Amino acid sequence: MRVQQHPTGPVVRLSDDGAVVTTEVGRLHLATCTPGAACCAPRYRTDEVVFSPDARPTWGLPHDHLARVGTTGAARRTEVDRPVTGVQADEQVLYVRVRDQPWHLRPHPDAWRVVYAPR
Repeated sequence: MRVQQHPTGPVVRLSDDGAVVTTEVGRLHLATCTPGAACCAPRYRTDEVVFSPDARPTWGLPHDHLARVGTTGAARRTEVDRPVTGVQADEQVLYVRVRDQPWHLRPHPDAWRVVYAPR
């Protein structure tokens, strides 16, 4: 079993005897796991505000990262060239959902709201 007590905390592999191994994953959170590995991903943000009409969204651009944490605690990071919106795994496959639609800025009081095209 794997747990993460806080979104920025380490991922901990547990056995019946307690903690077996802990792994720091930076600002990623435990998104899904299988008996052989855990996958950590960035938190998906649906709402972002920027403060300049020339600004770009800060979330997921130009890329996001995933981390695979194996049973030994070794973490392997993978760069994803689009914002990650979700992950799901089974024992054989890791499915990664990304946002690939264009975005635009909508005026908001004293700022601009980032709006993504509908899916």
